[in-house]
Amino acid sequence: MKNTLQTIYYGLKVYLFPIILFILLFITCNTAFANDWGKTGHRIVGEIAERQLTEEVKEMVYDILDGESLSSVSTWPDEMRSNPDFRPYDKWHYVNLPIDKEYPEIAHDGDNIVRIIERATTILKSPSADKEMKKFYLKYLVHLVGDLHQPMHTGRYEDYGGSKIRLKFKGRKGSETNTNLHVLWDSNLIDDFKMSFTEWSTHLQNKFRKKEILQKNVLDWTFESHWWAKDIYKNTKEGDYLSYDYVYKYQPVLEQRLYQAGVRLGNLLNEIFGEQINLFGGPGIGKSSIAAGITYKLKKKHISCNNPYEFPKRLAWDKNIPAISDQLYVFANQHRGIAECYGKVDYIVIDSPILFSTIYHRYYTDGYPAEFYGQPFHDFIIDLHRKYDSINILLERTEGSHNEKERYQNLEESLAIDNLCKEVLDETNTPYHTIKVGPKTVKDILKLL
Repeated sequence: MKNTLQTIYYGLKVYLFPIILFILLFITCNTAFANDWGKTGHRIVGEIAERQLTEEVKEMVYDILDGESLSSVSTWPDEMRSNPDFRPYDKWHYVNLPIDKEYPEIAHDGDNIVRIIERATTILKSPSADKEMKKFYLKYLVHLVGDLHQPMHTGRYEDYGGSKIRLKFKGRKGSETNTNLHVLWDSNLIDDFKMSFTEWSTHLQNKFRKKEILQKNVLDWTFESHWWAKDIYKNTKEGDYLSYDYVYKYQPVLEQRLYQAGVRLGNLLNEIFGEQINLFGGPGIGKSSIAAGITYKLKKKHISCNNPYEFPKRLAWDKNIPAISDQLYVFANQHRGIAECYGKVDYIVIDSPILFSTIYHRYYTDGYPAEFYGQPFHDFIIDLHRKYDSINILLERTEGSHNEKERYQNLEESLAIDNLCKEVLDETNTPYHTIKVGPKTVKDILKLL
């Protein structure tokens, strides 16, 4: 009997115990990876972005996320990857690029990180998208902007963005660990500093406080990450033992990419949820004075806003009718002033809206170059106008609300342009509010905000 028990014990010890131990270790490791990969990095990006938001945009974001912060939702897409229902979204987190090719140079089948960031931006701007859809895509946008700034998320297909390149890493403060190139950049380098995501965020904001971060666009972000991915592949090989020298070499890159991601995400959200206040009406109705009053009142309430210079007025002062008649020229100069404010303030107060280019093109229809601009010009202006989140105000002229000073048009001509404004707004199905011009005009418009 004793020999039998010893035989059974020996069999369990030799064959079963190692299997049980392996299973336990496998479960433990995979659970740790599923829960912890990149958490700190994503929270850094979310925290920096949230610190960039205007107060109005921050409230809109909180409403969509039911009070959650950007840092708290930043890890949600990774956490949901253990849910089989979210398996179709795995490809959203990256785009595989060959070392010698850039994003536009290869064909792309199906979804990838670039396409989803663009889709999320469109959906968040759409008035027809419901709250649940916006919540879903906002969470992904926060996460994916961070992912795209991590160079290995543009890595090669054959090694899964560096996941197959096994390494040993011993940083400045941690113990030696087995890892891979992708995880090294997702978390090992960040965690080596032993800082919380809020400490990281403050550190980066202090460090880069005098450095201008160019916003660029999602394709530019892809180019940047892929450039660094090529450098990282060149300097990191299978089986490398990485330590202090690697940390010091790539720490500036790591910090720059985290900070760029946070600032750009914040700017992008300000752009998505910011608003234009467009004032429509003919010459002399008081658009400039009303715009100045709105700007003054908003600034007095500590709401960031700007009133871009009205380029057509300069032409009117000079009585430069040939230039006014060339609405492509007028549009380009006026839109430049709007674009300079875009994404940087809560409100842009515009007394010469984009849509004026199609309104005035109908007024000045004869002669060169106006006669060369056909329907495609109108379609372009209308499409661009719709891309902006706008509050449109049609000013209703009252008796005495016409100032002929510094104007080329008389009252009769100005009334004709008033009618053209309404006609174009109606034809293009542009939502607008009609406000009478008078002592309470600015107050009435502010009630709409």
